[in-house]
Amino acid sequence: MYLDEAQHLLVTSGGKFYTSISAAGTTVVKPTAGRLARLIVLGSGGTLGNVTVHDSPDASGPVVFGPTTPAAGQVVELQIPCSAGITVVTAAATALLVTYS
Repeated sequence: MYLDEAQHLLVTSGGKFYTSISAAGTTVVKPTAGRLARLIVLGSGGTLGNVTVHDSPDASGPVVFGPTTPAAGQVVELQIPCSAGITVVTAAATALLVTYS
């Protein structure tokens, strides 16, 4: 179990929020501290390519995941605390669902 920023008890490790990504580029998922829960690679649509996640409100911070090319349908369990933010960089139009708190 986890506590969110407001000290609410989260009874799931799956994250409280999600962001959908379907284009190549840089996506700021959360501009402040949080927990990166999962990356879910959607099985249909998109073009698989490298995915990198930074502990930062932009793509200049430390890398906490990747770069790697995930497989379609893959669920990547991460549960990584990020102290500065969560930013995902995709090199192709990989269709992802990012869950976080």
